[in-house]
Amino acid sequence: MDLRFITSDRFRKLNIIFKMFGQGALPQVIKDFPTFFGKEIYISSKVFEESISIPNHQSIWDACFENNPEAEIEEIGGSHIISMLDSLDIQIKDTDDSFFIELEAIITESFEKIKDKMEKRVQEIFRMQLPNKLVIILDEYGNKNNSFGQKLAVNRNIGVISYSMGRYVLKKDKNEPISVIIHELLHVLFSKYNVIKNTDRGFEEALLRYFAPYGLLSEVFGFQSHRMAGNYLEQITSVCSMETAQKLNNLMMEYTKVVGQEDIWSFLLKTDFKSYINTDFLNAQ
Repeated sequence: MDLRFITSDRFRKLNIIFKMFGQGALPQVIKDFPTFFGKEIYISSKVFEESISIPNHQSIWDACFENNPEAEIEEIGGSHIISMLDSLDIQIKDTDDSFFIELEAIITESFEKIKDKMEKRVQEIFRMQLPNKLVIILDEYGNKNNSFGQKLAVNRNIGVISYSMGRYVLKKDKNEPISVIIHELLHVLFSKYNVIKNTDRGFEEALLRYFAPYGLLSEVFGFQSHRMAGNYLEQITSVCSMETAQKLNNLMMEYTKVVGQEDIWSFLLKTDFKSYINTDFLNAQ
């Protein structure tokens, strides 16, 4: 799997807009206090609405599937969306800021250390193949001590995600970027294989948090952070009901005993969560 980084203004503005108005994996939109108001917020809402309603496209993020996303976004978005996007007065870093150079280097170095092991583990646990390419929209995160990832688009061979990092994150944990990116990559795979039924998106988020960013895969790859280790139940109560969280917590503790011997779907199909899983891709293998 190859990595491609995008830091151009239009894509970073879109990332902010999609984060504000939805399209993530969580059952409710994550809303930060917006950095712009009035006309800017209205234009942003129009950009979002039109960006997910383009004929013959999933969304404007389809531009990232092409070799020249910067040119393709003008083709897919058309003059109306692009002119609205360019008119937005949002304070963001310059594309050539050293922030991006450092972040790209850290992500690339971390990925190179684990890519062979990751391919083996993803096949072993999820029975899925990694995409040929992962496109990552990079930006600075307003919360200086934390970071945020978001799945944006998926096709057969390419996944598109965003990763926004606070300026002090690396002082706290230099492994946080790759850990969050692994989590978003799993969202890409779950969408590609359409494995979780749409009845409960909170279940998908809760399940993935067992593996990353501070879970089993993070630990296997040597990226586990002491500040979140061993507290899976607390992590998932914010994304699903307490009843679901407690059941899943107990089950995943059991799965820990058989990981490497049984894939997660075979395990879950023997539980009350079997109705959450679409087995079509498993039957096709």
